Amino acid sequence: MKGGISKKALAVWEIGLALLAAVLVVLVLVIFYPRTWIWYALLWIIGFAYVFFSFLYLPLLHLSCQYETTDEIVEYRGGLVFYSRKQMLRRSIMYVTLIRTPVSYLLRTRSIVVNSMGGQMTIPWIPLKRAEELLNDITPRHPAQKGRIVVENTKKENQEMRP
Repeated sequence: MKGGISKKALAVWEIGLALLAAVLVVLVLVIFYPRTWIWYALLWIIGFAYVFFSFLYLPLLHLSCQYETTDEIVEYRGGLVFYSRKQMLRRSIMYVTLIRTPVSYLLRTRSIVVNSMGGQMTIPWIPLKRAEELLNDITPRHPAQKGRIVVENTKKENQEMRP
């Protein structure tokens, strides 16, 4: 199963960025003396940063965030400047959790947290139906157990030792 994060995540990121830019502009207007070179410079810098992140960085970040599941692995990759690729073997998965937050409830998205022996991987902003399908696909039928591996080896060794 392949897929990407919801387009609604991009809208949330854009709204958050607009609020941050508005707060920064208000701080510049309140703190600095108006119509000086530093006042103009800060407003221009905030404007350029807003346009860059809003129209270039965030859409490209949204496109780069993807997940994929195969019979052997679960993989999540994303990022622009710092690209990360996380893989987890399906046989080492202990349990899978579906996370719902107030924002995800409004947007009808969910996040999935995959826990294994020694780590965890979060796949954020998945549409609701897709998240439930992914949860059913990834959830192990027989969770990995340390004892199961030891018992199998012990039985084999005992059988080899008997005449």
